[in-house]
Amino acid sequence: MVAISGTASADLAASGVRPDYSARAAQETARVERQAAERQTEERRETVQETSRQEEQRESRKIPGLGNAVDITA
Repeated sequence: MVAISGTASADLAASGVRPDYSARAAQETARVERQAAERQTEERRETVQETSRQEEQRESRKIPGLGNAVDITA
């Protein structure tokens, strides 16, 4: 049985493919890290928005007959 890796064309192809695979892996890793960072940023932004909405809701409430009331609870 003849090994394919012993031929000149297979040796040239293998040496050209390895850097390509490592470059693709590095790009994929960078892409995944960027997506994770974007996701975390979006989650933080949503948390800040939700917190500010809750604070606005807590600070100013309309009470029938009294108008706007301020919540002094912590």
